[in-house]
Amino acid sequence: MTNAVATTIWPMPRVRDAYDDAFEEGVGNWNFLRLAGPMNSDPFWVATTALPETKPAVTAYARAPYLGLLTTDQLFERFRILGAATMAMDDDGFLSPAPWDMWHDKWIHAAVELTFRDLSPIDERARPDWSFARTPRVLRAMAALKRRRLEWGPHVLVKYGEPRFLRQALDEGRFRIAPASYYSDPTLNPAQRDDEQSRQLIDAATELTSTLGPLGDTITSSERGLYTHPVQVVVDYYIFCVAGGWYLRLFDDFDADACLVITDPQRFARELSEAVRRTLPGWHCAFESVRYIDPVQPVTSLSDEERRSFMPFLCKDFRYWYQHEVRAAWLPPTAKGADAKLDYLYVTLESLVDYCELIET
Repeated sequence: MTNAVATTIWPMPRVRDAYDDAFEEGVGNWNFLRLAGPMNSDPFWVATTALPETKPAVTAYARAPYLGLLTTDQLFERFRILGAATMAMDDDGFLSPAPWDMWHDKWIHAAVELTFRDLSPIDERARPDWSFARTPRVLRAMAALKRRRLEWGPHVLVKYGEPRFLRQALDEGRFRIAPASYYSDPTLNPAQRDDEQSRQLIDAATELTSTLGPLGDTITSSERGLYTHPVQVVVDYYIFCVAGGWYLRLFDDFDADACLVITDPQRFARELSEAVRRTLPGWHCAFESVRYIDPVQPVTSLSDEERRSFMPFLCKDFRYWYQHEVRAAWLPPTAKGADAKLDYLYVTLESLVDYCELIET
């Protein structure tokens, strides 16, 4: 499929050709001194430094800051997104800290960068919006689950949507599959809208931001273009999206008053792939969990293979991490007609009632 893919990567100006260990250690020591006061006085740091995982994350970022090219607004947004990603919501709508993972590390990194800019992680602009935990749709979905409370097992797929369409899917096996270009529609809500034909990477530029500090609010738009790298698909393609489980928040995200619970994911993937193959013979198909990526990357040091891994077919910006998406993607066999937009595709599966259940809220 290399003929259907294009990457656009420009060279990045470098302050120096390499960092030696002594220089890195010097930067780290200076940054630790800058953190000393806030660590002992800011309520955020007083609380988080009590966690054993915080210190390694702080140390790693102090030695190699990489978020200096973000504007202050982008940095606050990143902190809010990661703050929400570090929390889990149970089936009763209660939020609690999720097990520590790399997203927690990145959340701490964003907090350190805010502190370097003399900003507090408890600033009003840093506060995530938790209202999604108690919206009317979420509350109705919570009640619906309690009425059913089925034992689906650990592996299910869930399609969220309108009752009439999901009822038709269950009764007739009929699904609509959208082209990637559809998701750029400005009428979609923010949780659904995304550019599925391009991913924008921002160069980490560690050497530059470590030596000169945060530049995001000072560089011009043309200078910013030197550090922004689109990774693009040159053809339209088809996507079918489901969630890898029951997640209350997604009822609100997808304006959903129902969901179709698929209890045999392997069978569903096989039957969906076969139905599309009959309509689109020769197209390349993949069906797997979406990989969520951080758009801030050391772009200039990525290999060609690593750059290709950021193609949007099966990866998304980490702002959508909480959706736990599983998707099928179908790519045309050649890049012929690269500018052509695809129409919706309709397919029919059989016997969904054997392994699917419709839940209406």
